[in-house]
Amino acid sequence: MIEAEILQKMQAASIEERIASIELLLQSLKAEPPKTAAASPQVVEAAQCPAFGFMPRQHLG
Repeated sequence: MIEAEILQKMQAASIEERIASIELLLQSLKAEPPKTAAASPQVVEAAQCPAFGFMPRQHLG
């Protein structure tokens, strides 16, 4: 949560200062790894396992 003091200062800031602040925030977000990255390996492991098991193929004929 952003503190009230910071919000008041941002409201008084010029457009250029606000834009610079937004750019800094975006850069900080790009530097952080996505929070869903930790869940990705689990999804990959689940995708490699058969959902309903498997049966050996039988040759017909």
